[in-house]
Amino acid sequence: MDRNRETSEPAGLIDLLGDWSSAEGPLYQRLTEAFVRAVRSGDLCTGDRLPSERRLADALSVSRATVVAAYDALRGSGLVETRRGSGTRVSGGAVVHRIPADGRVLGGQATTVIQRLVEQPPNLISLGQAAEAGGPDLAQALLHLVREDLPGLILDAGYHPAGLPALRAAIAAHHTAHGLPTVPDQVVVTTGATQAVTLSAQLYLGRGSTTIVESPGWPGCQDVLRAAGSRLVGVELDSDGIRIDRLATALAEHRPALLYLMPTYHNPTGTLMSAGRRRRVTELASLSDLASRAYYDEKISREASATAGHCSAWPDAGSTSCSPCSATTRSTSHDRWQPPADKELRTRSEPGPPPAGGCLRPSRRM
Repeated sequence: MDRNRETSEPAGLIDLLGDWSSAEGPLYQRLTEAFVRAVRSGDLCTGDRLPSERRLADALSVSRATVVAAYDALRGSGLVETRRGSGTRVSGGAVVHRIPADGRVLGGQATTVIQRLVEQPPNLISLGQAAEAGGPDLAQALLHLVREDLPGLILDAGYHPAGLPALRAAIAAHHTAHGLPTVPDQVVVTTGATQAVTLSAQLYLGRGSTTIVESPGWPGCQDVLRAAGSRLVGVELDSDGIRIDRLATALAEHRPALLYLMPTYHNPTGTLMSAGRRRRVTELASLSDLASRAYYDEKISREASATAGHCSAWPDAGSTSCSPCSATTRSTSHDRWQPPADKELRTRSEPGPPPAGGCLRPSRRM
């Protein structure tokens, strides 16, 4: 039976109130105290709907004024609330001290949670996003950009599996300026880092393949690699990133299809791998017939970039990089890209966003 329907019927509610009229004091006060006991014991739960004043008065054989006074007292104490169109219900602030013996759980909890999410205080700072909502100045700036770009966009079919050409050109120019020579054809814009990793995993991995990852590492990417059928082998880190001695041993023993690294502001340790360590990793990858697929993060500062460099920029690196553009733009922009992008990788991006992805190093042997 529906819980709210049961308590909204006077007969069902009378059973929950018990022998309320035998107590001392004014009649409305006895009825009020009976409701309080039912709520605090858990017999009446958050969200339970109560009968109308007139129906309850008729069922209890008391005057309507008695029920009105009791409901007013309950509203004053915060135990019930009345809303137009939904009647009187037990409020979300009601204190419950035990779960009823029949196993019923609190009603209306989902509504309370949703209300907390939707009805956020206006001055509350959300830590779940990197940027707050824009103001009038941002709105005007975006409108100005739309007016400039709209004519060209309307004349275009709007279907670009590898990303908007203008965006790919801008990304390529940005990376070229920061020491990673890139042309627009090498850029693939995806819906997120996880999709970028998924595309690469679909291209380079198969059932029974092996991928070397850092330990600890980003669980999101590891889930994608496992989903592609790859077995993960973890290699320890030190203060400068992945340990070269352990990496060399793992490459020799496991002959992996992929090597997934995050040399720039490693997640979760925050380590920034030095230029010397990056060069050594690239050399090991080349000796192991493993094409370097280094991770380059847009969050890296110009100073860090100049100090550490990009594995992708070195000769014979043959790398695929994944960079979260949302780190340098508003949090609503989740574009990712991978230079240099293989033709097959671009082809795989055409059907639409596959599930999940990360940042990795594919082997030429696959």
